[in-house]
Amino acid sequence: MPALNGATALYNAGSDALAQGQLGEAVLFLRGAARLEPRAADVARNLSIAEARVALSRGEVTDRAGGNGVGGSGFYLSSGEGWLLATLLMAIGAAGMAWRWRRAGVISGRTTRETRPRRLMRRALDATGVIGLFVAALLAAAALNERYFPEAVVLGASLPLAAASGQPLPDAPALVAGERVRLAGEREGLVEIRLGGTSVGWGRVSGVWRVRDAARYTPPSSTERGVRREGLDG
Repeated sequence: MPALNGATALYNAGSDALAQGQLGEAVLFLRGAARLEPRAADVARNLSIAEARVALSRGEVTDRAGGNGVGGSGFYLSSGEGWLLATLLMAIGAAGMAWRWRRAGVISGRTTRETRPRRLMRRALDATGVIGLFVAALLAAAALNERYFPEAVVLGASLPLAAASGQPLPDAPALVAGERVRLAGEREGLVEIRLGGTSVGWGRVSGVWRVRDAARYTPPSSTERGVRREGLDG
């Protein structure tokens, strides 16, 4: 399978995998597409279908298409768009600060009397800058979380969990294909699996794939897995 460059290629690959019942690859590719195009309704729809099937495979009863939290029915931003918005808001706040300094004579060398409309406008600019800083802080926290605990998708039909020593955890249910997890430390072919911010055990490195690397995923055997190659470059 060639590199999947762009949201459209990832969407096509994810939809293709979904049609063939390959839930791990379907969720992986569609999550990758959703990161690039969070407002794409077709991506959100197919991702919801895939995640609903994952829930059913876990034995969960659901009457909804799935809760992926991205795209389609609301206002969502990609990471790049979020940083652009934060930068714009902080720039507006900086303009308000410059206005304050100019009024106080720091820049122009003379003070000016502030009318009520101007005072309200300055406060609005200050509030906009604060919002920009808050958005930037959220994005920075999300980026740090992704760096140290990257989002990943279970690919195999079943991913048994083990202790850090590699010994099985009989009380821990195996994860199913398509489940979204977070990864932590890695050792001797095992990677620490986190769910909801909590470590639940260790699984095979080969059993999961990072969402940020979805475009570079190559199945072990395209013929064996039944992955169609045509149309995946589009």
